Amino acid sequence: MSALTRQKLWEERSRTKCDLEVESCDGGFVLAHSEVLSSASPFFEMAIWAQKHIMKNVDSERITVKIPCCSASTIIELIKFIYTGNLNKLNPFTVTDIYRGADFLCLDNLAQICCDYFKNIITFNDCIQLVQTENTPWPDKRLETLGWAHLHARISYERSADVLKSVSAKTMAALVSSDRLNAPREELVWELIISWAGCDAADRAQDVPKLAMLLRIGFLPFSYVLKEIIENPMVGHATDICTIIRRRNLEADAVVSKSVNHSGAVPTFMKPRLPYSLILILGGKVLQGNASASTDTVQIFDFHTQQWLKPKVELRVPQGDDSFRRLAFQKVVLQGHDLYLLGGAENGAPSTRCDKLDLTSLKWSRVKDISFAK
Repeated sequence: MSALTRQKLWEERSRTKCDLEVESCDGGFVLAHSEVLSSASPFFEMAIWAQKHIMKNVDSERITVKIPCCSASTIIELIKFIYTGNLNKLNPFTVTDIYRGADFLCLDNLAQICCDYFKNIITFNDCIQLVQTENTPWPDKRLETLGWAHLHARISYERSADVLKSVSAKTMAALVSSDRLNAPREELVWELIISWAGCDAADRAQDVPKLAMLLRIGFLPFSYVLKEIIENPMVGHATDICTIIRRRNLEADAVVSKSVNHSGAVPTFMKPRLPYSLILILGGKVLQGNASASTDTVQIFDFHTQQWLKPKVELRVPQGDDSFRRLAFQKVVLQGHDLYLLGGAENGAPSTRCDKLDLTSLKWSRVKDISFAK
C-alpha cells in the first residue's frame, strides 16, 4: 500500500469502513484498518492474525486489539504515524509515552526518533525517573540505559537539592559504585554523597557509611580520607566501617609509596573509574649511552590534573619468570573495556605476540599471536 493511499485512508477514516478498533489502557477506542496496521507493526500483524485464525472472530464487524501500556491520546499519535509518517511536535510530557508505545508495537523508526529527541532535552529528574523503575509498570531497558548514561556523565557535578532529593539510596549506591561514573577527582564523589545526604539528613545519614565504603579510596589523598571521611559525624559512629576504610587507606598509601608491591587481583577501591581521561604509555625507546633500547616502563598522564603519574598498581606487561616485556613500536587497539597490544619490536626484533589489558580488572592476559612478526 502506497504512502499516498495510507494518507488518504487516515483523512477519510470516519467515512470509510474500519475493521479494527484499538483499545487503550484507559478504556478509549481508536478505529483503524487492519491491513494498514498489520503492514507496519509486527505486533498488530500477529494480534490480528490470532484474532482471525485462533479466536475465530471472522464474523465480527470489527476486531478488537488492546494495547495495555498506552492511553487513547498516545494510541492516536502512534496510529497517525503509521498512516502518515508524521508526528505532532514531541514535547517532554509526551515523548516517554510515545516511545514506550512505539517500542511495544515494534515501530523501530519511531522509537529511534523519540530516543534522539530525548537525548537533547533530557534532564536530571527525567534520568532519575527512568532508572528508578521499581514502581514503573512498563519499564524500558533502552530508556533506562539512556538515563544511566546521562547520570554517569554528569551527576558528580550536581549539588542541587531539588535534583538530589529525588535520588533513592539504591540509585546513589549504584552511581557511587559504578566504574562509569565520570568523576575527574574522587573528592567530587564524596562531596556528592554529602550533598545528597544533606537533602534529608534525618533519614539519609544512616546510608552515608555504606556509601563511603564504595569510594575509590586509592584515588583520595591519605589525609583527606582521615579528616574528611572518617572524622565526618555521619561516618565516625560506624566503627566497623571506619576500621575498614582506615585499612584500605593504609593499603593504598603503601602501594603508592612503593613500600609494598601489590600482587593478585586489584581491589575495587584501588581501581580507576573508566571515564577517567588518561594517556597510558607502555614501553618505548630510551637512550642508554649512545644507543637506544626498549623499556618495560609505564607512564600515565592525567588530563584533569595535567600531571604525569606513577601507576598505583602493576601495569607492566608480564613476560614470565617475574620479568616484563620490553616494548617499542607496538600497535595499540582499544575495544570496549579491553586494550590490545599487537606485535612491536621486542628487544629489537619484530614480534608476533599479542596481549590484552582488561581495564575493569587491570589484568593482562595473553591472546593468540598474529600470523607474522611486525
